[in-house]
Amino acid sequence: MPRVLLSLPETENSITRPVILGVVKELYTMTGIPEATRIFYPGEIAKAAQQGRTGPIGNVIGSDEDTVLLTQHAKVFIEVDESIDEDSPQLSDAFRAEHRNIFFDEPLDIAIKPVYRQHEVRINFRYRTEDRTAAQRWRHEMMARLGARMEVRLHTLTYSYPIPLEFLYILKELHRLRENVAGYGQDFESYFKASTDERVTSVVNQTGGNELVVIPETQGRVQGWFDFPEMPDKGNRENETTNWNVGFTYTFKYTKPIAAIMTYPIVIHQQMLSRKYRPNPDSEIPNVPARRGETRSASSAAARAFESGKEYEIRKALNGFSIPHFDEFLPKSVVKDTRRLMTVLCRITESDRKALFQLSDVKDLRFTETFQNFLKTEAPWVTIPYESIVNFSLYKDYSRMHESQLTVSNLLDIRASADLDLRRQYRVRMSLVFNLSRLTPSAVERLRKNGLVLIEIIGYLFPDLLPISLLSDGSVPWKEWIRLVRETAGLRNALNDPALMNKYYNYWGRSSIVMFDTRDISEPIATDLMAPIS
Repeated sequence: MPRVLLSLPETENSITRPVILGVVKELYTMTGIPEATRIFYPGEIAKAAQQGRTGPIGNVIGSDEDTVLLTQHAKVFIEVDESIDEDSPQLSDAFRAEHRNIFFDEPLDIAIKPVYRQHEVRINFRYRTEDRTAAQRWRHEMMARLGARMEVRLHTLTYSYPIPLEFLYILKELHRLRENVAGYGQDFESYFKASTDERVTSVVNQTGGNELVVIPETQGRVQGWFDFPEMPDKGNRENETTNWNVGFTYTFKYTKPIAAIMTYPIVIHQQMLSRKYRPNPDSEIPNVPARRGETRSASSAAARAFESGKEYEIRKALNGFSIPHFDEFLPKSVVKDTRRLMTVLCRITESDRKALFQLSDVKDLRFTETFQNFLKTEAPWVTIPYESIVNFSLYKDYSRMHESQLTVSNLLDIRASADLDLRRQYRVRMSLVFNLSRLTPSAVERLRKNGLVLIEIIGYLFPDLLPISLLSDGSVPWKEWIRLVRETAGLRNALNDPALMNKYYNYWGRSSIVMFDTRDISEPIATDLMAPIS
């Protein structure tokens, strides 16, 4: 699933300045500064559209109480220092379902949500009064208002942020594909409105152009505090005039939206997205298990469990092969104690809604003759968990369907047992049961009779357990089988232990069972199964 992370545009004018000016106005009330006192707030002055306001920050907007005049005649001078709170969560937390979506198409699993970081803002105030007497009077009135204790103050912040235009561009393409096959007859405007947060609105600047889709937001219980324990300094005279300057610093922290993330599927209603909307496989986790040549100590490998980002989780969940190779499929559940060989993203056609694929059509991923012959004889049982060491599971979107919904013929033709929905995604996961103690007695009996197949499978999963002795008829003796059951039951912990996983990771995907064509494949694997529609 592609994930696009973009910084929010115009945050200085749409977030930072409104937040700071809002806090300053609240401090006016707290400290007794007259509401009509002008503010001098240096910095970049740019046009920013705010909800319910049509003018740029720096002009008169609304009533007199909202006036912010940026001139040299201001009586309050502020300088702002804003920085990221280093103790706040990192950007990797953006991929977690923590914040509210601003766009969500549940059937297609298309989502846009904001990314926040904790920011600390220090406002340095310089209040210029007419004379020293006025300054002293204000200091005493301020202390009477604030009280004897300088506890933390609470603020309510109001601002808005725009959705990156690139996201709207992607959404329009996804909507086009949505309507192109098994569509709903819904235009883009109606579709967008039905899937967005009720807060979303559109605004334009003063010239009537550059329309933006923005999200107004209110953030409450923002904590702030003064830098002085009891009273601000007495201040000093300004040059040779009677004016008197009194200064103090006010600090507050708030969770600032700094970016937005968009996730969407690579297939919309059986249509593959074109390359420019798909992830670049060179920048993602490789399809073949990564870091094969990497050598790690046990402690170094164990530390991988604490690494940020998605690499560790993907490597842990997706050993094997994806078809197409750029498909980042993370199912909600899998058959317990199975190791993936491959996952195939299937294209359903109107002419035959049950057809998924034939194993022989997977040209770039081939199996040994011994294993293929075994699969043909196991076909009646491979869809039922633990009735065979090989398992085929059918997924609708990210959920595993009941085994009765999938059939595999002795010619390895994989089909659904009922017509499938053109609006959903379907994948078939082929895997091996690595915990032999889970197999049913009939599955064990068939597997024991095929000793050469068992050698290939164990060589794929746990090569340290080789060699395996066979009887003269090619079957596995019971004593040897019991050894394998005991040892695989213990070694299954390798799939949850990062240190052990690092050891066996180099083997999965490299055995004689599965052989990958190492030629450079720029198109999706098995293009006759899942050809992009331009």
